[in-house]
Amino acid sequence: MPRRACVLLVAVTALNLAWPEEGQWSFSACLEAVTSRGLETAAAELALGGGAVLSQELGILYDGVAFAYTTGNADQPNLVLVVEAEGASPWSSALWLSVMQRLGKLDPDDGGAMFLATGSRDGPADYVEPGSSPWKEHGPVEAAADGGDPLVLILDLDGFSGSLAVRAEASGRLAPRDALDTLRTFLADSGVPHEIFPVEMLFAKAGLAQGWPDLEPWLDAGLRAFALEAIPDGISHPVDQAERLATAIAGLAAVPSPAPESPAFRQGDVNYLAYPLPGTTLIVSDHALTVLILITGAAALGFAFFAVAKRAPDLPDRRRRERAGREALAAFALAGGAALAATYLGRAAVALAPSAASETGPWVLTIRLGVRLLSFLSAYFALSGFAVRLGILSDVRRATAARAASLGFSAVAMASVLFFPAAAPWAFACAVAAGLGGVSPLSSGVLVTAAAGVLLPFLVPLAVGNYPDIVLALLRGGARSALIQAVIAAPFTLWLASVISGKHRLRRGRKPAFLFALGPLAAAAVEYALVRFG
Repeated sequence: MPRRACVLLVAVTALNLAWPEEGQWSFSACLEAVTSRGLETAAAELALGGGAVLSQELGILYDGVAFAYTTGNADQPNLVLVVEAEGASPWSSALWLSVMQRLGKLDPDDGGAMFLATGSRDGPADYVEPGSSPWKEHGPVEAAADGGDPLVLILDLDGFSGSLAVRAEASGRLAPRDALDTLRTFLADSGVPHEIFPVEMLFAKAGLAQGWPDLEPWLDAGLRAFALEAIPDGISHPVDQAERLATAIAGLAAVPSPAPESPAFRQGDVNYLAYPLPGTTLIVSDHALTVLILITGAAALGFAFFAVAKRAPDLPDRRRRERAGREALAAFALAGGAALAATYLGRAAVALAPSAASETGPWVLTIRLGVRLLSFLSAYFALSGFAVRLGILSDVRRATAARAASLGFSAVAMASVLFFPAAAPWAFACAVAAGLGGVSPLSSGVLVTAAAGVLLPFLVPLAVGNYPDIVLALLRGGARSALIQAVIAAPFTLWLASVISGKHRLRRGRKPAFLFALGPLAAAAVEYALVRFG
């Protein structure tokens, strides 16, 4: 008998003696097996013992995958479960095995699952069976995409003693809403507490935060990918919780993936907005956002048409409208310059600090964020004041500035429709509010406060230190991040200036321009002191 066959026979006999019943491969048994023998050995034992169907064990043929298994329909799996082969938490590995055990005898007609252990190892695999369609000579992302559009779950569970964090965001991308709803439904039905993070989702989608880096290649490939992370909160039965989680994940293998001819295949609602409310999160779908964009866009267009039609014969007023357009362009230029100045002065101050040990302290980040905002505003009014002194900008009425802010918000809204649809309804609404607010400072102040209030659920958590990673990303961001922030802030800053100005003249900071110019330097000094001595 060949040597490999003898080894297999001995292994299967030993497994049948050690685990006479498949049900003994509970989560606790999987955790013990991973802890004592490692994931690769435990997975091979489970497969050889009849708990799962061994499709292939891949090494040198499969770039980026140490070993892999499939159950059920191997060609078109509905579920892909990913864990690190080396260095992963035993809890992640045990959950990976526990789901495999539950799906070991899955009928191909009922679905399929793929189990990928990513990473590299030394030496070739023990068993290689090339030719099956999911297994190509490329990486794990491409292998998962070969089978259609499966649900991909990346496990990152360092223990499991509380709620489960469902991460759906990477830089510039969100996982599809329909898949997120499906995943959350299975978790809820299985009694697994879980959370999503609207603040991180918003900033990641806008490209202002990194999000969950491990998700990025999967989402870039158009896959419905999520990362699962444990959030400790002191519950007393983590093993029971893990059993329920394994059951919920196993149930997803029977949920059909979108067919290639389906409109949902490789696409879906990825422009939704998760809006935080007290005790819950409101998911505003792409369809609802489209309706809101049409309504608010029509309101902005109607307001602009009414304003033009009402005063079109009036040549001086036409000139004021042209001046409003120039003011809007000037605001974007001023905001861009101010954002770059504040960003790079702040970064230079941190780089010069002899020790950056306190750079990421929660209260240090909160204060630095406020200082950076003051630096931006000071730089904005310094540049504005010097532009007036040099004759680049001339004096305008407060109402003209309000119109300019309205034009600026309209431009932001139209750009958002293409790049960040979730912001478009808010920007269109601000365009109308800024135009209406030109009637009086009081009405403009009320409206600008209301517009800022819509953003508070996203901004307050940053200010109180709940999301240090996002704050640090904003503080460390380069030119791209600064200019994105400037585009958003430009019409808002112009609107704010019109609120604090008199009727006949917009306050530009002409007289105190030199004093304002010291603001960014003082802010940089404060950041230096915070990082150095904080």
